[in-house]
Amino acid sequence: MWNQFNLVRLATAFLTASSMAHPGHEEEERKSLATAGSFADSALSVGRCSGNAEKVARRMEAAIQRHAHTQRLKKRSVDTQGNSLDKRSLESVLGTNHHSRLRGITLDSDPRDFFTTTTCILSPDGGIGPYYVPGEQVRRDITEDEEGVPLYIHVQFIDVHTCDPVPGVYVDVWQANSTGVYSGVQNPVNGNGRDRSNIHNTALRGIQRTDRNGVVMFDSIFPGMYYGRAAHIHVLAHSEATRLPSNTVVSKYASHIGQLFFDQDLVHGIRDIYPYSTNVTDLTLNRDDDFIKMITESSESDPVFKYVLLGDDLADGVFAWITVGIQTTSYYDIDHDFVMTENGGVALNDD
Repeated sequence: MWNQFNLVRLATAFLTASSMAHPGHEEEERKSLATAGSFADSALSVGRCSGNAEKVARRMEAAIQRHAHTQRLKKRSVDTQGNSLDKRSLESVLGTNHHSRLRGITLDSDPRDFFTTTTCILSPDGGIGPYYVPGEQVRRDITEDEEGVPLYIHVQFIDVHTCDPVPGVYVDVWQANSTGVYSGVQNPVNGNGRDRSNIHNTALRGIQRTDRNGVVMFDSIFPGMYYGRAAHIHVLAHSEATRLPSNTVVSKYASHIGQLFFDQDLVHGIRDIYPYSTNVTDLTLNRDDDFIKMITESSESDPVFKYVLLGDDLADGVFAWITVGIQTTSYYDIDHDFVMTENGGVALNDD
């Protein structure tokens, strides 16, 4: 069993060695992009964080936890690939294979075999999009009755100023279903725009609190695609949130708003699986998505999940992870048109 001493020792050794060697969807989201937080302020490098052995060790510990969870999900072996975090560009991000292939890894393996500080990124604060809904439940499994390829995500948050994990922060996630429709809202370009009951739907939305390693975990399905957007998941870290007896949280501001993406080859493979195959919307590639272009152009960020497959068939599921560097002192207004209450969804702009 790895303890903190072993992790610090490994981290120190690693550092020493390193020193040596849909039209409406698209338009509304573009508007939110234009009014998002300052990308220039967020375009910082977290490479300097690699100089602190204990903090690197904490990230390694989180990696061990992540790997143990993968082993519980599916007993299989995979090989490893590393990615460099030098100056990013859209082409370098799109050209990177994020499929991690770890072979023969166990809990007794050296964490450096499958996790290094090069997985740490800075994710600029970005557009919240038109479909954020506050008031969702604190829960890990957000699938409900939605069909799709199982997806298990681990997102680790690190403070870009201190290089420490950010524990105790509530994080919202939300995404489209397999056919590109968001729950919790009513909009002419979101599925059946006449379906008022959709505002009471809570599928594929949820909140978790980061653990001591700054990690949140969600069980979901792979997100579907819709016009003008590549497959993605929204994340929002709350500032000074309070958990309510109703099992939700309330906060006035966000310390981070972002969007996370997937390798194009993985998306193509998912697209051929039912019910994703029933989606007749033209696929928007990562290279054509305004948000991923903006993120990669304004920072050193790689906003694409690393992942492993959980079986011989893609339909068996995907385990994905990413580390996000944030500025915990940032405060962003949280815009929304709908809210989830104890009595169901409510539209705020009804006449």
